[in-house]
Amino acid sequence: MFQRRIPASRDAHASNPHALERRRTSLRSCLAALILPLGFVIAGCAGSSVDPARTAAGESPGLDDAYAPWSLFTDVRVATWFEDKSAACSLAFDDTRRSHYEIVAPELEARGIRGTFNLVPGEIWDWGPWQALFDAGHEIGNHTLNHYYFKDLTPEQGDREVREGQLSLVQNIRGLDRVETFTYPGGSAPDWAGEVVGRYHRFARVGQGVNPAAPPDLLFTTGSGYYAPFVLDDMRANLSLALSSGGWYLPYYHSIVDGPYPRRLECPRELFTAHLDQIVGERERLWIAPQGTVSKYILEREGFRYDYVTENGHGLLVETGLDPEIFDVPLTLVFTLASNLPDLEITIGDGEPIRTRGRQSFVANVLPGASIRIRSHRIAPQIGLSWIPEADARPVAPVFWTSRNWTAGKRNDARTVMTLAKTATKMMSVAMEGAERHPSMSPAATATVSAS
Repeated sequence: MFQRRIPASRDAHASNPHALERRRTSLRSCLAALILPLGFVIAGCAGSSVDPARTAAGESPGLDDAYAPWSLFTDVRVATWFEDKSAACSLAFDDTRRSHYEIVAPELEARGIRGTFNLVPGEIWDWGPWQALFDAGHEIGNHTLNHYYFKDLTPEQGDREVREGQLSLVQNIRGLDRVETFTYPGGSAPDWAGEVVGRYHRFARVGQGVNPAAPPDLLFTTGSGYYAPFVLDDMRANLSLALSSGGWYLPYYHSIVDGPYPRRLECPRELFTAHLDQIVGERERLWIAPQGTVSKYILEREGFRYDYVTENGHGLLVETGLDPEIFDVPLTLVFTLASNLPDLEITIGDGEPIRTRGRQSFVANVLPGASIRIRSHRIAPQIGLSWIPEADARPVAPVFWTSRNWTAGKRNDARTVMTLAKTATKMMSVAMEGAERHPSMSPAATATVSAS
């Protein structure tokens, strides 16, 4: 707050012309002190953006729009990967092997990872271990009822394998209402396979390779399968490719064994855990989640949109166009805040308010369908000029206006600055003339600029 007062006695101004001139000089100083901060305040407000759609429709922002959502953010985008990571990784294990629950699951859980286990229900006699995996948060995928290769089946036979496999999983694993992911046995996917699989599943894996950030078809995502001889450098190379390209890495294994490996599908435990540690070592840049979770995020990301809402204050409503009962993976939104913003309080859904405290960007994980409420902890900058009369003086109406008046309906450019400066000059001249006509008024002029 800038404040200047010039005290003097009533008699001195009434009888001494020099005192009156000093009074004029002091008032001019007040004017200069007013105009300089005024320029800074206007320059700060000039960074605020206006909703282009409303501008195109001929609407001017009203007084309540000083902190409308479109003036808060210069950009709102959904991050390519959860928590704005550089790449994604999903670990998968095929063929219903005993080592999956004896070796793999404990190794994953010790590192805070959950994987995707693609089961062949026709080969399961004891569902207890697989129920335990599901209860621990791992994903259960369908690998067909009997692991028959599609290339050896008709479309009708393939349909039965997929349908019966999914039905068996849902019937035998408590709490599993729908199996989202599927894996083609032996990587075999004839022309009819995608249509058949798509009847029962949303996501599937086939073939080899690191996926781009936006796979062209989530029924044909590719994986990185490892077979004898198992080479750790090859595993590391695929991980590095995903990180450098911003892609999605899906390593998959079959059996994990202790000691020498006698067969093509049996990876030594020490190599598997070594690569697992390589993956965990990149956690700052790598999002690690089951295949279905990453696939849902991709679909939500591609359908992302938001609407402005004004109920109970300004805010955003996040939408994806998908069923929120199924697509329940939080989206990571990255907000770039306007440079002239005050301290904001952002509340996501029913969560605790978060203060921005001058940050220029803000990252939040938001469920589809959730609302984001925004409040400001600062009022709009205010500029005022007033005369303070003595007790026995005739009252003079104060002149006061705020930044919201001069941002409404106009651009905050150099022309606006000059217009306001001229207005302030005219106001000061009127005040000086009034002081000369009413010498009984105290010559205490106060120019204030506040942005509290």
